[in-house]
Amino acid sequence: MKQLFVAAFAILLLACSNGREETPVENNNNNNTATEIVTDTVVSSAEVMPAATNNWSIDEIDSSGWMMMKLYLNGGSIDKSDSKISLYGSRETTSCWNILFYNSRTGEQHLLTDQRIILTATEAKAASDYPTALDSVIIYQCITDDLNKDGQYNDNDGAALFISDRTGKHFRRITPKGLHLNHWQYIEASNSLLLTCLRDSNKDQQYKQAEDESLLFQWSLTRQDGLKPVLSKTSQQKINGLLQQQWTVKQQ
Repeated sequence: MKQLFVAAFAILLLACSNGREETPVENNNNNNTATEIVTDTVVSSAEVMPAATNNWSIDEIDSSGWMMMKLYLNGGSIDKSDSKISLYGSRETTSCWNILFYNSRTGEQHLLTDQRIILTATEAKAASDYPTALDSVIIYQCITDDLNKDGQYNDNDGAALFISDRTGKHFRRITPKGLHLNHWQYIEASNSLLLTCLRDSNKDQQYKQAEDESLLFQWSLTRQDGLKPVLSKTSQQKINGLLQQQWTVKQQ
């Protein structure tokens, strides 16, 4: 009877042993904790598309997750120190032809524009504790036309001011064709931009400070109702009169 009980108990132990799978655990010699073995994720070539350009730079706009990926024409070198976003921005040293906006949180993405342009400056205000109307926009200086028909897009063709929201949407032109943007400045007291522009007065398809008419405009960021001339007709006439009277060299 005792022998029968021992045999039955041995059979039960053998069955339990066969039904249980042993999980191998690699122990760390330093702290005796289990080490997890992680396998690499394999991405097939069908899931990865090549970049549309050889050169680009990436800037984080703010904490919203939106990124600006500037696309440069092939063959141009990128100065990484020139791609930072700041209040007054930095001039581009190579030919930036578009910007891909990408939201790293949601995956949403889109190009700034379908137009054929060269972006010579991109300027966005950094986040601050005292937000202004400038916090809600990104400002761009662009060349849109080969004005002198020399096959190149450069400062001789004139620059225009464009604006979009902080996600790169609602991209639109502020300065009309026929004007070359010289400079812009944000005026916090009036939430507006002050612009100095040149008009091709002598119709030679070039913009020259010494030969063309200089104009001063104001553009409201809150109303966004178009450019407003700063100088009245009376003020302009007085300035021109004093210039000719006091500083124009008379021929002897």
